[in-house]
Order: sequence, then structure tokens, then C-alpha cells
Amino acid sequence: EGQCLAGYFLASGSGLAGLAATRGNDGSPSRGYVFREVAAAGCTASWASCLFNFTDVAKVRVQAAASTAMGQLPYTGFSQTVGRIVREEGFRGLCLPGIVASCLRDLSYSGLSIGMYPA
Repeated sequence: EGQCLAGYFLASGSGLAGLAATRGNDGSPSRGYVFREVAAAGCTASWASCLFNFTDVAKVRVQAAASTAMGQLPYTGFSQTVGRIVREEGFRGLCLPGIVASCLRDLSYSGLSIGMYPA
């Protein structure tokens, strides 16, 4: 997942350079307008998703523990869950699980739903 994520960040960083001008001098949409809008919306949403992925990891751990536990729950709250994951698995265990799927979901879903919205 780490290599996949590094490739994503490199591709999105170089892709942002082409998003500058979306309108021509006469105010009409320039060539590739829709692609640039979809790419810009997808990149923006996926950065936010990457930033807050740790909250999804903690939420899924609490939900999975609640559905399989009989009696004592291993996690009692959000901060305790985050602390336990970092202690047991390190910072990578908190941030990396599911990050590629989350970024790809936001690139496609948010990119299309926000980028295709008429300006």
C-alpha cells in the first residue's frame, strides 16, 4: 500500500499543474475543462480523505470489536482506540489501512459528483 500511495501522491502532484486555466479569454470553457474540474475535485477530496483516514480506521476497529466481543469491549472510546492502535501497531497501523481504497473512492465519486457540477 505504501508504494501505491507514493505513486498516487506523485501523480496527483504533477496532475495539479495542468489545472490552472479553465476558461479562455472570451469566458468560454477551454479544451479539457471537464477533465480539469473532475481532477481538481477528486484531488481535493482525496487529500482530505488521506488526512482523516485515521478516524475511519479507529471507527472500524470499534465497530468490529463491538460486533465480535462477548462481554468486555477492548475499546472504550475514540482516544483510547487511537492510543491502543499506535501502541500495538505503530503510527503506520493507524494511518495506512484502507488509505488507497479511500483515496480512490474519493477520486472517482467526489471527483465526478463535484467536478461535473455546472459552474
